[in-house]
Amino acid sequence: MSCRAELRLAGERPLALPGAEPPCYAAGSYSGALRGALLALKYGGRTRLAGELGASLGPSLLAAAQHCRGPHAPVIVTVPSRAAHARQRGCHPVRLLLRSALRAVRLPALRVDALRVTRGRVPQRGLSRAEREKNAALIAVRHGRGGVLRGRSVIIVDDVRTTGATSNAAARAVEAAGAHVAAIAVLCAVPEQRPR
Repeated sequence: MSCRAELRLAGERPLALPGAEPPCYAAGSYSGALRGALLALKYGGRTRLAGELGASLGPSLLAAAQHCRGPHAPVIVTVPSRAAHARQRGCHPVRLLLRSALRAVRLPALRVDALRVTRGRVPQRGLSRAEREKNAALIAVRHGRGGVLRGRSVIIVDDVRTTGATSNAAARAVEAAGAHVAAIAVLCAVPEQRPR
């Protein structure tokens, strides 16, 4: 199967990640063409891949939206990225994915750049589970954004879910601002490694 065909198939049936709370949906596993394309987007500057990857994320967003409640369209919040990384990459990959996903599925939603990383946060790659939890907690709601979140259903969006530390920390920060995190949508999830 070609990489393009594999990407097209990713996300057709979102994976509900077992035991995730709030519920989490992924387009696919962090492997094969999905992993390769995401790495090319994030570290290779291949921003044109955001369109196909975003289309793969779209069905996970729709599945997450089924958990939203209330009369208003859901608020969608991306996990934050360190400003230095966004400058280095020339983009914020998760925001690019979200923009393409929303265009692909035409989900009415309010996108809010609500979260920021706080001092001391480092990249999650290579950290142990305990280190990821501690590091991921260094997320806060941006000044002045709490009012937009209060009382609303929110979907958290990330590119990769490894242990859930980052998306869960984002959910806690948003809920502390008075929102209800209905679900999380990610492009791909790392299969859980079980100790032997």
